[in-house]
Amino acid sequence: MPAVPAPRKEYDNGKMGMRLSLPVAAALAAVVEVAVIPTSASARAELYFFPSLALTGNYDDNLFFTPDNREGDTYLRLRPAVDLGYRTELNKLDLNYSQDLERYNQYQELDSNKARRDLTLDWNFHPSRRLTFGTDADYLKTRTPSELGALTGVQFGRVFAEQRYLSPSLEYRYDNLTSATARYEYLRDTISNGVGNDNNSVEFDVDRRLASQKTVDFRYRFDRFHFDTGQSVNVNTLLFGGVYAITPRLTLNALAGPRFTGNDNTNASASLELGYQVERGQLNVNYERTTTTILGVGAAVDTETAGVQLALSPVKNVVLRAVPNYSDSTNAGRRIEVYQFLLEAGWQATTYFTVVGSYELTAQHGNLLAAGGNETIRNAVMLGVVLAAPQHVEGEVRRRMYLPSNLGGQPAPVPGELREAPSLEEE
Repeated sequence: MPAVPAPRKEYDNGKMGMRLSLPVAAALAAVVEVAVIPTSASARAELYFFPSLALTGNYDDNLFFTPDNREGDTYLRLRPAVDLGYRTELNKLDLNYSQDLERYNQYQELDSNKARRDLTLDWNFHPSRRLTFGTDADYLKTRTPSELGALTGVQFGRVFAEQRYLSPSLEYRYDNLTSATARYEYLRDTISNGVGNDNNSVEFDVDRRLASQKTVDFRYRFDRFHFDTGQSVNVNTLLFGGVYAITPRLTLNALAGPRFTGNDNTNASASLELGYQVERGQLNVNYERTTTTILGVGAAVDTETAGVQLALSPVKNVVLRAVPNYSDSTNAGRRIEVYQFLLEAGWQATTYFTVVGSYELTAQHGNLLAAGGNETIRNAVMLGVVLAAPQHVEGEVRRRMYLPSNLGGQPAPVPGELREAPSLEEE
């Protein structure tokens, strides 16, 4: 994907007429300390409210992601967020909202109080033990469009992109061993100065547990990709596989099958994940082969991705995560390759206070919109702090571990044997 230079004079930066000062940031951070989390007296129902506030310093050595004349800058990002919801035996409703305020050192025309806005909703309803209704919805507008294409990892410059997502689902459990799920997904992606697309998908999934260490899974998926250029593509995919616990620590989750694109294109799809529980951590190896869309490209692309994720908690209240990843996307004889490496860390200093940091390297080669394409490289560094109220779950109080990849969202899962470690509970 070619770099998309940001037109400096066209930003809608949402300024309020004043720049954010450190005293203002400190005052906002104090909000977390006075947060009150109400819960009902009954153990069968719970109303919760989790605020958080992240303040990070960032450096990006290629803000506009260009192969030549790279321009870098440092900037501050403030992300207030709130996670609120309601749980009963039959219902679970969760609503999360976060917003980014950014202040740049040199490129002050990029300053914005609305650099990123994200609203998500997750609802599950269990009218009976056999039946579950669910709905996931998300609205995201951001000036870092690469986060909208996590599968391919294709990078962009500082331009606004928007994503709208809605996915209702129905699950029916025939018995304790067999279940069937039907899901519909709608996705709308748009990007400044690029082609938008609408994706409509229907998926049917049946799985049956054969033994405590083995599950078989059959899946059919229909995708219709429609682009603002007027072009549409239909994709039918059949997948078969399952989950197999090779050893108590080693698990394989594999799905594979044919994929039919349009009227005359047949290919293979696959999704593989090998998980191994190491001492004080978790190692996952992933591979995926599918057809998807990329922001600004008015056509479906065939994508292969491979990656490794290693999460460790080497000492008390510290989580480290390393993620090397590779993706290869092709369309009409054109190709784009992306190499990524992410290293991030979180240190739970106190019940309310987490120190976070990350380093990310991206190398991208090729172009899907034209022949050829130079290599483009980006280095990004982040260091910051998160203030967050502790988590109350079923009467227990737990600290909330954060990593840079989930600031303002759900706390990071604790790897391996430390999932129930007393060191992560309220002292």
